[in-house]
Amino acid sequence: MASIPANMLGVSVSVFTLTNAAANPTAAQFCNGRFISNGTEAGPLDLNVPSAATIVAVIPNAVAGTTFDVYIDNGPSPQTRTIVVSGSVTLSGTAAILTGRLARLTGFVRVATPASEAVILLRS
Repeated sequence: MASIPANMLGVSVSVFTLTNAAANPTAAQFCNGRFISNGTEAGPLDLNVPSAATIVAVIPNAVAGTTFDVYIDNGPSPQTRTIVVSGSVTLSGTAAILTGRLARLTGFVRVATPASEAVILLRS
């Protein structure tokens, strides 16, 4: 992974390459990440979002209302990429990222209380 300038959380931002497999980034990779397709995918693939508990745990001093941005570039891909959430992570917007498209997710920590964490991802 390449390192590019720090984001507003004060940590380095990573570029995570999406390959011909489902992507399972860690919470740190997801919260600080920029995802780009490598352009060789042979079929529709998933981008599995980490749990709310792990997302909240990697954000320094996370409280309800903390936000973070994630960018997913499916431009070079010949296939659709699907954002998959589970548990206490909610996606507001379309899960499918079509070929040639860029998706921006704004993560919003709804609840930061341990064992009750909740995160909303707003797609734009």
